[in-house]
Amino acid sequence: RELSGMLGDLGLYIPLVISLSLTGQIDLGPTLIFSGLSNIITGLSFKVPMCVQPMKSIAAVALADKLTHPQIMAGGICTGGIC
Repeated sequence: RELSGMLGDLGLYIPLVISLSLTGQIDLGPTLIFSGLSNIITGLSFKVPMCVQPMKSIAAVALADKLTHPQIMAGGICTGGIC
């Protein structure tokens, strides 16, 4: 089916996640594992790959405002509840 939609956003998502990891704001391993699992689960559930646009927005704000780990998690949970 459509893999390019899911993988196309990784060009910006991966550098943002690595930047957050280097600044100590997130743990890289769990972030990549759970991001991958959520992409697989939503892809299987909805039969289309999910873009990572909301995650990129959260990462950009986290870097700019130096958010803490709990604040980043809260942003993800709130965004997941809305989307």
